[in-house]
Amino acid sequence: MPTRFARARQFVVGEIGFGSGLNFIATVETWLQTAATDARLHYIAVEKHPFTPHDLSIALSAWPSLAHITRELLEVYPPLVHGFHYRQLLNRRVSLTLLFGDALELLPELNATVDAWFLDGFSPEKNQRLWSDNLFQFIAERTVKHGSLATFTAAGDVRRRLQTAGFVITKRPGFGKKREMLSGRLDAAKEKKISAPWFHQSPFAASQNRQAIVIGAGIAGITTASALAQRGWHITLIEQHAEIANGASGNPAGLILPRLTADMSLAARYYLTAFLFTTRWLQQLQTQRGDVGWHGEGVIQLLDAVRQQALNNIALPESILQSLDAADMAMTGGTAMRQGGVSYPLAGWLQPQKLCEALLQQQPQIHLLASTDIQGMNHLNGEWQVRNASAIVAAAPVLVIANGSEAARLLPTMASGLQAVRGQLTFSQRREDELRCPVCYDGYVIPLGDGRICLGASYDRHSRDTTLREKDHRDNLYALQQVLPEFSGIPITGGRVAFRASTQDHLPLVGPVPRTGFYQQHYADLYHGRPAYKYPLAEYEPGLYINTGHGSRGLTSCPLAAEVIAAMINGEPLPVAEDIRLATHPARFMVRDLKRHLPEE
Repeated sequence: MPTRFARARQFVVGEIGFGSGLNFIATVETWLQTAATDARLHYIAVEKHPFTPHDLSIALSAWPSLAHITRELLEVYPPLVHGFHYRQLLNRRVSLTLLFGDALELLPELNATVDAWFLDGFSPEKNQRLWSDNLFQFIAERTVKHGSLATFTAAGDVRRRLQTAGFVITKRPGFGKKREMLSGRLDAAKEKKISAPWFHQSPFAASQNRQAIVIGAGIAGITTASALAQRGWHITLIEQHAEIANGASGNPAGLILPRLTADMSLAARYYLTAFLFTTRWLQQLQTQRGDVGWHGEGVIQLLDAVRQQALNNIALPESILQSLDAADMAMTGGTAMRQGGVSYPLAGWLQPQKLCEALLQQQPQIHLLASTDIQGMNHLNGEWQVRNASAIVAAAPVLVIANGSEAARLLPTMASGLQAVRGQLTFSQRREDELRCPVCYDGYVIPLGDGRICLGASYDRHSRDTTLREKDHRDNLYALQQVLPEFSGIPITGGRVAFRASTQDHLPLVGPVPRTGFYQQHYADLYHGRPAYKYPLAEYEPGLYINTGHGSRGLTSCPLAAEVIAAMINGEPLPVAEDIRLATHPARFMVRDLKRHLPEE
């Protein structure tokens, strides 16, 4: 591994059985000693029975020489929640993606090409279901040509199954009391079965100059620019207004919390994954670089008894979700409440403009072009050229559209999936002892810490009116007073109108922009239900990506979406499950409409 690390720009390790994390820590130590300082290690590990943070700490305390890496692991170690957990360590030299759950369930959802696999060290007889042909097929399909594997076992059945999957297997001296172990190499890359070619993700060959343009300097655009800059890219960030964070990102406050459902739908799993990533990311930023506008003191949500019980049945750790009666809610929130609900201890509220400013100040590789209204774009000689009314203002091989509902103006083919939703906030005064944390109900109220509260927000899909409406103020106040009776009669001191970019299914558009003509030509008969293998793989506009449609959950989802976009552009393992990538795919509405098409009579 040291020899391979020394010549790698990035390297991907996959592990079956994370256990105490000792393999991870030993690998990171070797990486830091042998790899270039600008190279990145991506470590992916699946674990069905993850350690608690306390037990992890005890187990790893046996190796004090590794304490500096252990501390970083413990700081980012996620709650024990099923699914994908993406984290960054050691000033982003290392990324860790933990898959908590059954390997046979989660590996098919992994979108990555792995250089080296570490297989579970336990005896195959103790976990016969895991050591199956399916497991080894999943591993082979996700291994780079000439990629390697190693396992503590030397069992003949494991060796034969690995050989059947395509690996050339060698016996080597084992460790400790083990006489022998197995290692292997994949001489030829395996073809992966593709069930939905219209959503196939083709790798993008990034230009050597690593230049990109991002249009939109709100939370989506700035987190995307920051994620790319931290990978060594130089970004031209274009904003039509004179100031950054001018749209919905210019609101004085917004909530970061999950969006849970009783059945933990795909959307609920996406927002829970994003919530756990974003809150940890913000905490890291705030610890390392000072105030970035994050206030993570928790959020409470008022619920009727039926929904409260439904969320209790999800069985999430108490660090994420706690059930409270009305008295407990009043004690937590600091004011009388008419009903019980739930508390999200990791949640909080964010000043998005302060975060955006902090990210730009920390990234000299991002060049801001403000007061620049982009009127069009075209692809020429391997570069995207973007222009205002009179001239080309920037050119680069990669272009990311992240300007909210305005994206539909630049990408008319995306317009059917996007809509602008008007939201009006109401500001009022409060006594300092009235409210300790944000409260959600049919709306929400956030104590801003400066003697004001922020009530939100109206939801109007049909209006583009930017002026404040007295009716919306009254509606915001009425919704608050129905659940917090002590707030009756509070004065209105101001408000703000902004427009969220939303989609029909309330999931964002994140990923490469499809070539519309190709889809219409090659997928026009999807409604016939022909087998997927009869269709060609999807084609996309080269180097063109979109990151928008985050709606009212944008502060929660944008940081993770930015990492997804950056990983796609940089050729890295994706930090989310494959079903989430498909659910947020920019071509999903186009494919849906093609599938619904009825043949002419």
